[in-house]
Amino acid sequence: MKKLVLVAAIIALVACTNEYSSIPLESQIMTVGFASDARVQLLDGHKTVWNQGDMISVFYKNDVNSCWRYRGTDKASEGVITMVSTPADPTATFHDIYGIYPYNPDYSVNTFGELVFTIPTEQNWLNGSYGIGDNIMVAIGENENLSFKNIFGYLQLQLKGSEGIKHIIFRGNNNEQLTGASKYDPFIMKSVFTDDAGKAITLSCADVTLRTDEVQTFHIAIIPQVFENGFNIEVETTNGVVFKHKTKKRIEIKRNTIHPMSSLATSDMECIRPIIHYTASSKITPNRTNVFGANLISNVWDATTGEGVIEFDNKVTKIGDYAFYESNIKSIEIPASVTEIGYAAFAYSKISSITIPACVTSIGGCAFYSSQVSTIYCKPTVPPAVGHSEHRDVNYAVQLYALPHKSGTKIYVPRESYDAYTQYTNSSSGTYQYNWSLYKNYIEPYDFIE
Repeated sequence: MKKLVLVAAIIALVACTNEYSSIPLESQIMTVGFASDARVQLLDGHKTVWNQGDMISVFYKNDVNSCWRYRGTDKASEGVITMVSTPADPTATFHDIYGIYPYNPDYSVNTFGELVFTIPTEQNWLNGSYGIGDNIMVAIGENENLSFKNIFGYLQLQLKGSEGIKHIIFRGNNNEQLTGASKYDPFIMKSVFTDDAGKAITLSCADVTLRTDEVQTFHIAIIPQVFENGFNIEVETTNGVVFKHKTKKRIEIKRNTIHPMSSLATSDMECIRPIIHYTASSKITPNRTNVFGANLISNVWDATTGEGVIEFDNKVTKIGDYAFYESNIKSIEIPASVTEIGYAAFAYSKISSITIPACVTSIGGCAFYSSQVSTIYCKPTVPPAVGHSEHRDVNYAVQLYALPHKSGTKIYVPRESYDAYTQYTNSSSGTYQYNWSLYKNYIEPYDFIE
């Protein structure tokens, strides 16, 4: 009985390590399905394991694509696979044995010893792993010992939020080639696309709901390459809202390596179909509906959870004058697209903590005056202009602070910008950067996760 020894892969988090674990195979003819049965997945975040029903294309020293099936135990590195299709007559012979996982009858080996297959445009989410059948592995050997190697590198997204996720779309900023028909040289572990390649990978995420207190991981398998100007991702939610995140930093996706991104909250991403999440003891109706840079479409509040969602027809660019003045709003996720917080926007409100997005350049006078805010996370690396004024009477003057100015106040700013926020020594009525001098005793450096 003909036997082959196949080897699975272990994926490195930082650098390549031992990729292999033994799987002996033996030959037997039977009938069974193929591609959709592929179920190889990650175990413990880095180890590739086989599962019952996994199918492999084997080219046994010729150009005939024969199907082999794994018969061992689930999530194991050892087991038996059996041949399930009767080989046709070969038209060419090779010195080596080739293997491709998962099995596909359209896969082939050309006369140059290149493996010819298609890298799909759509992948499927699986908790803690790449999707079922989405990870392509290849092997080559002179005898009955095949060492399977992953051809992809893996981007690991870590998302927080409260939305249900429908799709995640990955693109390179330079329109890098990502999917389509390719020729793969197993000796140098390099793929070349043969036709007009696809420029996007879609990760389908049925039944995935984000949480605000815990990250959810998503693995995208990417052909190894350098993204000189970074990449972007779009996260489409089940209610049709799309969030976008773009990085301009150079990143190299290395083969057989997981590249984890820092935790990212949907509230910190650009909202293409914008919404504002809030919590309150009752439904919040903005005092003015024309102060957001976009038109308000809907406002839904859940009495059970206290959570509300305001939807707009365009990008929200500001939280304008008096928007949530005297409201019972408790918390709010300000969209990353906002550049301005207006006069008295949250004055006399019930809000206790707030995050100011990185793009904000101006905070109006009395923005949080007499509100319950005691903690502010201020993300802009360049200090925004801050409004300040005073009300004078015959016998006294009342300072109308834009930000909280009381014992126990914490204003966290980017660590690298701490000196910029605290350099000012005086203030004046109006909206100026140097009004940060009023809050010098409350400012602390903070490491924001991007």
